[in-house]
Amino acid sequence: MFSRPLTLRVELQSGPRSAERPARRSLLASARRLPLACLVLVLSTGAVAIADTTTSDSPTTSASPTAPAAAVASRASSAGPDQAEAAAQATTDTAPNKLDQLKREVGAVREAYQGWGMKRRIEVFETVREEPSIEAGRSIDWSKQTLAYSCVDDFLRLGERFRAERREPALQKMIFAYDGQVGRIRYLHGATNRPLSANANAYERNGAPRLPHAVLVEYYYSRHLDWLLIDDYQTHLFPPQTVIGEPKVEEVQLDGHPCWKVQWYGINNEDLDVMTDCEVYLAKDRFLLPLRQNYETPAGDRWPERKTIHIDAFQMDSATGLWYPEQVTTARKWSSQSQWTRIRFELDERFGDVEVYSDAPVVAPQHSKPPTAVVSQFAPAAVLTELSGPSANSMVVRRAFEPKTAGGSSIGLLLVFATLAIWFKATRLGRALRQFLGRHPTFMGLSGISLTAGVGYISSYPPGWTTYGLAMMFAGLFGLIWITLTFMLIGDKQVSIRTVLFAAACTALCFGGYSKGIKRIQVRQRMISEVRDFGGRVEMGLWHLDEEGLYLPNRLRELLGEAWSGRANRAAISYESFSEKNIDRWCLDEVKWLGLASREDAAFEVDGDTLSRLGATDTLWTLHVEGGYMDGEALTAAAKFPRLIDLHYDCQHRAVAEEIALLGQLERVWLTNAVVDDELIKSLRGIKNLDFVTLIKPRFGNCDRPYHDWSIDGVEVQHATVTPQAVNTLGQLSTNLTFVDCNVQLPTAAEVTLPLTTGFSFRDSNLDNRSLLQLTKAPRLLSVGLTGTDVSIDGIEAFSQLRPEVALALRSPRE
Repeated sequence: MFSRPLTLRVELQSGPRSAERPARRSLLASARRLPLACLVLVLSTGAVAIADTTTSDSPTTSASPTAPAAAVASRASSAGPDQAEAAAQATTDTAPNKLDQLKREVGAVREAYQGWGMKRRIEVFETVREEPSIEAGRSIDWSKQTLAYSCVDDFLRLGERFRAERREPALQKMIFAYDGQVGRIRYLHGATNRPLSANANAYERNGAPRLPHAVLVEYYYSRHLDWLLIDDYQTHLFPPQTVIGEPKVEEVQLDGHPCWKVQWYGINNEDLDVMTDCEVYLAKDRFLLPLRQNYETPAGDRWPERKTIHIDAFQMDSATGLWYPEQVTTARKWSSQSQWTRIRFELDERFGDVEVYSDAPVVAPQHSKPPTAVVSQFAPAAVLTELSGPSANSMVVRRAFEPKTAGGSSIGLLLVFATLAIWFKATRLGRALRQFLGRHPTFMGLSGISLTAGVGYISSYPPGWTTYGLAMMFAGLFGLIWITLTFMLIGDKQVSIRTVLFAAACTALCFGGYSKGIKRIQVRQRMISEVRDFGGRVEMGLWHLDEEGLYLPNRLRELLGEAWSGRANRAAISYESFSEKNIDRWCLDEVKWLGLASREDAAFEVDGDTLSRLGATDTLWTLHVEGGYMDGEALTAAAKFPRLIDLHYDCQHRAVAEEIALLGQLERVWLTNAVVDDELIKSLRGIKNLDFVTLIKPRFGNCDRPYHDWSIDGVEVQHATVTPQAVNTLGQLSTNLTFVDCNVQLPTAAEVTLPLTTGFSFRDSNLDNRSLLQLTKAPRLLSVGLTGTDVSIDGIEAFSQLRPEVALALRSPRE
């Protein structure tokens, strides 16, 4: 919705409105006598006329098409000889490309509608099982329809100024306004002041329509005509619709109106899987208002859908000669269902009042008088009792079908074997088959080997069964069962050497798989028990769904123990138990999140030799040391973890060792009780992949020079006292600043500057209007975010007057 301010092309008349109306009416009366052929839709650059009275028109009644054309032509003739010559050239142009001709006429329409205002009421009725038709829509008995939803909107436009307001229902109340300098958005959960931007979402585009042609329906209801109606549509970074190929344009008659018929295929860029067949009729004698629009979505992954939008009645502003819709009927049909919508319009004369475009009252009362900000006190993270990350067991989804699949399949398999055994013993064909297998024992043995290999292959599919040896155990167990069944069915009492070898191989598979799983599990089970005994926590399961876990039925998992439920993805260990001996006995090399904290909440220092015993594991992602300091030796040991991207430790008001630069893969660093000065910045600058720094309870020193050449995504400050020294120090960083749970103490006479700051935000901090205005000395500032502060809408407006190019967002505090 909002981009850089544009120059207003309309000169506002300073005289009273009543004094201008007779002159305009006489001009309109003389223009009605001019021929229609040379006066339709020419470029107009005259002053904007203000609506006076309206007349109703229906497409079934005859109306003089010369009136609107004459009104446009009269303004073109009064604009000067150069513009009149251009208008004549546009009228007499006979170029064969009708699309170019249509675009020229649309350009003339844009100049004609420099100032306009409309009130819109949308009434959506309940879905019915009948096929709608345009003819039925004109005579439909609306009193027999059941209203499902209604809304009321106001649209005002004056040159580049605009104002759109959703007045009803109350929960959807929103205001979009632009006064030529500052854009304002007001909604239930916040208020925003910012310059115009071409990168706007769909609802913002609907809040800034250039022409009344674009407000016949809500913006999301159907495909858009923006590609034709907006002159700079191709320059938009994210246009809402892509037109496929060259649109087809022809001149036709519809309901007694000469029309441009435009057909094209369009893809909504916000919903790329849907292509729509579009057909629009633009009434040439009604300033190209879309008389009828048909949008049909072909079959695909959704039901085929057809939407029709039809203008039932027009109204004309007698002062300007411009036409507007008065009533629109839409019909939406999909599958065997259909839905009617009635949209009614009234002209709004407020568009000529310049002050209305700056009038954007708040929607929620707390934005005018915000509640007192609540600043939370600092509390150390409960690392030993509350683990971050995914839930304790990410296999919950599978548990839902385990009793039905695992248990039911086992019973079914036993029934199949029992049925086969009875069939082999009791039936004639079974006896014949047993005799055949008894005469050909080699065939029986090869079948057993093939089936055992097949069972082993199938058993490798469940997650973790190969890694934990279950596939080997199931294959060996099936081979032994096959040998037993062979003896039972054939009745052979002699054991061949081949049978003995096959039984030995199957037994080796069983014990090999069992040993493989036990060796892997025993270490994990020991770590789980001992870590919890020392007051820590271990969480099992998958950190991400694409990891290799271990799937076991619930009953089997309970039988084998928790260690068989998957890897230990997170471990919080008390520092008192973090020793070289325990590290050698545990499997910390498989955790992705490792936390260290003291059970006594005492400060400690991480021992580099102990940390180095973990080895160069590529599994660890996060290392959280709560209350502990990491010196150069400990940071050097942590550099052996190639995938470590998050590091959190307590500086204890000591300097950050320069060895932290060895952890070049770090993306985010949390530092508690750090001293923010040149030495800290010098150490952090060595981390080449660093994106974000969080400073918790920091102390602020001095930065002697600005750091233009060090750019990171952001710096977050938590539980700090924001003084002029703190702001001036952080202002030397070319980044975004975030203040959370901070006490703001900025005296009025203090000098506060942010020379390199590109954006700042305050959340749950006692920043007020006066303190906010002290932060305007930031030449590179682009955005400001405020949530849960003492700043009101008055402070936002005062800041916008000083820095209109900065975007400010005031949001409701967190619940």
